[in-house]
Amino acid sequence: MPNIILPASLDDENEQTRAVYARYGAATYAASLLEVEFIHILATIEQQKADSAGRTLREDPWKKRYANGTMGVFLDALRGKRLLDAHPGLAEGLDTALDARNHLAHQYWWDEIGDADSRTGRSNMLCYLEQQRADFDRLTCQIRQNITLPLNPPARVRRQLPAEDAQTREMYALFGAAVYFANCIEVGLINILAIADVKHAKALQVRIDDPWDRRFADKKLTMGKLFSDVERGGHLAGRPGLAADLESAVNSRNELAHHFWVPRIEDSLTEAGRHRLIKDLEHRREAFEIANNSMDTLVIAPLMESMHISQEQRDHFEQGMQFRNQHKYGD
Repeated sequence: MPNIILPASLDDENEQTRAVYARYGAATYAASLLEVEFIHILATIEQQKADSAGRTLREDPWKKRYANGTMGVFLDALRGKRLLDAHPGLAEGLDTALDARNHLAHQYWWDEIGDADSRTGRSNMLCYLEQQRADFDRLTCQIRQNITLPLNPPARVRRQLPAEDAQTREMYALFGAAVYFANCIEVGLINILAIADVKHAKALQVRIDDPWDRRFADKKLTMGKLFSDVERGGHLAGRPGLAADLESAVNSRNELAHHFWVPRIEDSLTEAGRHRLIKDLEHRREAFEIANNSMDTLVIAPLMESMHISQEQRDHFEQGMQFRNQHKYGD
């Protein structure tokens, strides 16, 4: 992997971890270029129909879709227009790509949390993420060659992955780091709810299923739902600043997962635009880290203390988990 230049705030991350962040950012960016290709096709068809009928569209069909919709919605629209029927295997490949993109957006860091601490695990992550990036790029090229170009769209809508200079890799890496730190907040929210469950069960002297396993296994559990459950449980009572920071973190994380790259493609293709994106992503990552640290200090630590779990015991447990993760492959 090439060297990745990151700001001083991430200097404590080893080079391989930074490479994982960058490959994650590159994979999600490539998925967004595939989504952009869907948008171009649908917008081109809408514009051509209006031109044929001599109508003037009230809203730019590209801008309208950039602001609304998801990759799944756009793919369904392509199916509805039967644009994929003449290309065997393409629909199935796009379904797989959609599943992969959703996994990256929602479950990837949870699923790989153990591997992230291991050299061999991170190497596996790098291989997987690079394969996903290559698959998204291959499908984008197929869509463009077989559908977009025959439609004769305006030249301005053609896109390709930018060359990965140091600044582009930094942009990718900061995106990956921001999503990872958002995931740390999700884990913190799960910790609050799980510790509260255990505390309640102990008070009632009843046995319960592992509340951590139950939530980590729930593929439909979102950061927004976790935040709502924590707020509804009264765990943020008397801490309006923390509640506001966490709500802002949820909104920021959702934008990263669903709408960050697509409307910013133009910025990602210029040095000045990438600089703006880097500052934005660095700010988001820092905000996630601050919110997570505040949640740990103001909510999780007091919960632990109420169960007579000292900080020393907690540190020892976390160090043991990290040791097991680091040596799971015999590194």
